[in-house]
Amino acid sequence: MIRHTMAAWMMTASAAAWCAGAPQEPMATTSPSPGDPALLQVSLAPSEGQFYEQRDLSVKLVFENPGREAVMVDAAAFARERFSLADAKGRAPRPAAGGPADAADPLRVEGQGTAERVVNLSSWYEDLARREGVWDVRWSHGNLSAVLKARVIRAYVAHRDVKAIVETDLGRMVWTLLPAHAPVHVKRFVDLARQGFYSGLNIYRVVPGMQAEGGDPAGDGSGVFRRVIPGELSPDLKLEDMGMIGAQRPETSMTSDSAFFITLGPNDFMRGRQTFFAKVTDGLEVVAKLVQVPRRGDTAMDPYLLVTPVTIREVRIP
Repeated sequence: MIRHTMAAWMMTASAAAWCAGAPQEPMATTSPSPGDPALLQVSLAPSEGQFYEQRDLSVKLVFENPGREAVMVDAAAFARERFSLADAKGRAPRPAAGGPADAADPLRVEGQGTAERVVNLSSWYEDLARREGVWDVRWSHGNLSAVLKARVIRAYVAHRDVKAIVETDLGRMVWTLLPAHAPVHVKRFVDLARQGFYSGLNIYRVVPGMQAEGGDPAGDGSGVFRRVIPGELSPDLKLEDMGMIGAQRPETSMTSDSAFFITLGPNDFMRGRQTFFAKVTDGLEVVAKLVQVPRRGDTAMDPYLLVTPVTIREVRIP
């Protein structure tokens, strides 16, 4: 998400102007004046966390107000002309015939608060999510603006999406997914892989006999827990000594939504305490090579960090 702060622009003094489209009522003389919209910070995000093909493409505008007074965003901010879209070749989508009227309600953002407005772009444009692809979505109103790369991916299907092909500098691994034991983590992993999230990330830390760690968007372990999801513990899962794929966790009840570890030795003590969502079923020789990659040793605060991290070139869901 890209966040932009709006340069100063003034709302009119009339309540009817900044509440355009709202029912006309007499102005209450005791109502406080709205705050300055220039204080707002705005971002765009998928309305449900991800865009899937054959579904509506809806975006969420998130307004943050660091000021003390409430701010009103007028209804015109959510009209079709406030949005522009282009595909990877710079082409605009085809407008839908007879689409619904623009939303007519303004949005109130409380002081030191956050407010959201969901806009269904598919109601205005045809074929946005007909197939996999990327749309460049831009929104602007006055001097406020926000940009989003809307990547449309194939939706996860448990009986179909059973394996992941993981290409690394050391070779290829095949991971068999474990939806019966960690359905939420498997779906999240598949969605991230189809977004291209893991391409270019790395495996950055190796503890011989214990685990190798990767999938941190920061690349060094510092960004592992920026986003977390509830853990899925499965005490009845049979654990292999090498090649079990688990979700890194700050505590038993929560795990990272992207960072993973690969077991490198006996790990029965992890049963019921760690979330495992996959296992290596081909390419265990690549797992074994991880232990041979030079570590920083006594030259670093963390001696298990790799001198040169192992790059994850691509993760594919066939």
